[in-house]
Amino acid sequence: MARHTLAIGAIFKDEAPYLAEWIAFHARMGVERFFLYDNESRDDWRAAIDASGQAGRVTALSCPGSAGQVRAYRDCIVRFRGEADWIAFIDCDEFLFAPDGTSLPAVLEEYRDHPAVGVNWVVFGTGGHEQRPAGLVTRNYWRRGRTDVVVPYPAYLRRPGLDPARLDSYRPMNSHVKSIVRPALTLHPLTPHHFAYAGGARAVDEEGRPFDGPWSPGIGLTRLRLNHYWSKSFAELAAKTARGRAWIGPPASLESNRAVERLMNAESDTTIFPFARHLPGWRPLFPEAA
Repeated sequence: MARHTLAIGAIFKDEAPYLAEWIAFHARMGVERFFLYDNESRDDWRAAIDASGQAGRVTALSCPGSAGQVRAYRDCIVRFRGEADWIAFIDCDEFLFAPDGTSLPAVLEEYRDHPAVGVNWVVFGTGGHEQRPAGLVTRNYWRRGRTDVVVPYPAYLRRPGLDPARLDSYRPMNSHVKSIVRPALTLHPLTPHHFAYAGGARAVDEEGRPFDGPWSPGIGLTRLRLNHYWSKSFAELAAKTARGRAWIGPPASLESNRAVERLMNAESDTTIFPFARHLPGWRPLFPEAA
């Protein structure tokens, strides 16, 4: 198999309604290979991969059992270490792109001296959709939380001992990163968000600042960004909550997820539109728009 510049490693469960768009979008952004791990899906995900028009780029594997995300990422690093210069470890509700339209491989060339780049996300809410609307995820959801939004998750505390009742005790939600790693320099995942690297090397943010852990020193959305369509519609948020977590920790309640979702509709954001509008099934935001 030829070596590729950029691949995606991801685990999925019952994502057939979204896989075709997700794969087709990332192929347009310059992703050459997809290493996808099925976590006991009950839907027709194979047909969705075929519908993407990119089935020849997809390697599908099985990862059964609970809390499989880190296991899948570990296997991906070991199994495909020699097949790609970079592997982006993201979820199927996350869309990775360069806001200025540069191809992802070209952007990553700027970081070739580092073992990984941490990419910040922006988190999108339901936009008021009760049920799943027709059409594309990238078109239907264009309301997101503020860039500096804070959600008081215990894991987001800046350090132990801070007052959990104070919002300034927590890191901003969007300082959480997903990692694009150089597998040749990567040892193993520590969480779904960050990895250990050979020789104690450190990941950098988009500005080239080294950091440790799953939170970047700032929130950079200029060179790279992830649109995280966290909830989709209210019905889909309920289904997602029922599926549970792909990693560790107690499952969130629907009530707590609904409380978070209310914060994720504060601003409009159509940055992704120019890059997604040529996908099959796109419809304009307004009837008179091209």
